[in-house]
Amino acid sequence: MPEEPPLLLPPAKDSPAADAEPAAAREPELAELGLEPAEPLFVCKGDKWARTVCEGEPFFKEHEGKQYCVLHYPGKEKSAAFDAALQKKLEAEDFNFRGVWFPEAANFTGFEFSAAATFRSATFKDQLSFSGSESFGNQTALDLQFSRIDKADLVSFHTVTLHPHWFVNIDPRKFVFTDVSWNWQAISIDGEIQSLEAEKVSSPRRLLAIACRQLAENAETNNRYEEASQFRYWAMDLARQQK
Repeated sequence: MPEEPPLLLPPAKDSPAADAEPAAAREPELAELGLEPAEPLFVCKGDKWARTVCEGEPFFKEHEGKQYCVLHYPGKEKSAAFDAALQKKLEAEDFNFRGVWFPEAANFTGFEFSAAATFRSATFKDQLSFSGSESFGNQTALDLQFSRIDKADLVSFHTVTLHPHWFVNIDPRKFVFTDVSWNWQAISIDGEIQSLEAEKVSSPRRLLAIACRQLAENAETNNRYEEASQFRYWAMDLARQQK
């Protein structure tokens, strides 16, 4: 039988393998174009509900095996970097400080908040002060719920207008109130309850009654008896409404 002709292979230049350069050969070309592999997006290991506070913030330091941004890192050694990050937020009128760890005194004397100031679940290791008649305007609010305050007697309010519902889920009995106004003629129990309901606070009447009793204790301790009487009245009225 005649032998079958040998199988002819395509010339090397036409071979598909010839067109496929190894990856290593392409890497220098990417480098020449200035292309670099994208770095993974940093996600702060603070509480998930607080991550909107530090979106875009870079990694600062690791603590107990977790990576944190400078706002949520729980350590006093971050003071200088923290001050810069805090100033950046204030200048941007970003007043969301949920879960932020304040290493030193947080002094907002003379600062005017143009929107709601949220410090929910923040940690304060030193002084916290608000001062100035323009600190909180009609369109602003203060949220201190569940904040962890190491030195309650260093929390002060001076010459500001406040609302009772701002002090639910926080113990204000040792706070310092100097020349503050509660604007009793302009506020009402129903209005304060509506504000708490808008914030989805559970059991708003019970919690507001607790806050009023604690504010009354503060006022009595500091000889502000007329103010204490008003808070006691609100607390009793709220208690009746729950029956």
